[in-house]
Amino acid sequence: MKMKNILFFLLLAGCSIEKSDNSVALINSNKLPVAPELYLRDGLYIEKKPDSTSYFNYSADNKLYNQFNSFDYSFQYIKGVDTLVFAIKKSGQYDYAWNFIRKEEATDSTIFKIRLTPKPFDDSFGSRYEQTIIRYDYIGRNNEIFLGGEHTGCIENYKNIWLHPPRWFLFRILELNPFPFIQAPYEIGNKWDGELSIGSYWGDPRWLVWDKSIKNKYAYEITDKVDLETEIGKIDCWVVEAKATSRLGNAFLTSWFHPTEGFIKMEYTNIDSSKIVFDKKWF
Repeated sequence: MKMKNILFFLLLAGCSIEKSDNSVALINSNKLPVAPELYLRDGLYIEKKPDSTSYFNYSADNKLYNQFNSFDYSFQYIKGVDTLVFAIKKSGQYDYAWNFIRKEEATDSTIFKIRLTPKPFDDSFGSRYEQTIIRYDYIGRNNEIFLGGEHTGCIENYKNIWLHPPRWFLFRILELNPFPFIQAPYEIGNKWDGELSIGSYWGDPRWLVWDKSIKNKYAYEITDKVDLETEIGKIDCWVVEAKATSRLGNAFLTSWFHPTEGFIKMEYTNIDSSKIVFDKKWF
């Protein structure tokens, strides 16, 4: 796979929540401080850049995805009766191949975790990029970065939090799933939707190949609030159920979210019925 920082634009549509009136929002019954003006584009609330400003810091109001936080996640890939991880092999100066591997057969190139690090002061995508840049690193068995540098983006403000998943190697399959996304008000029954065009570039014979672009249509809903068991104890989480539908079939995401801990668990059901499960790690 060619290692390039590729900028992808989300084209979500059809949100069921009305446009912001720039009033102070209520989330979990707590008043938030005055926030930047937002606009609604294709289902996603985005900070509005003031007309008189040549550069605007879209990350300035971030409470989770800021310079003070990073997020480690273990993962497992489940298909049928097999639970696997994957190993990376360099196949050229800038190219890498990967293959599934069992944990008990791990080598120094086997990936066990990913690390998400917000880069709020990174302007490598240009001042017109309306997202907080985040970096994904791939962690080996000694808890050290084996390969890093996947840059992409997330959006965080008082109306919603949305982020790109990792999408190198095995995780390219996640382009066909709903992305992690929660939208205020945080309450059971809140629904929103959208859509995204996806090119055939994301296909792979190990899951699915297709011709031309497809259009994914998404439906999200906050369905529950539960005590999720984690390595640091039980955490009270909002449960978001999401479905992606296209001519290729259906893919799903269930995510568990806490307002100060972020997305704690993400369980993807992929287009080929395999699963990828991420669990947040604190140690």
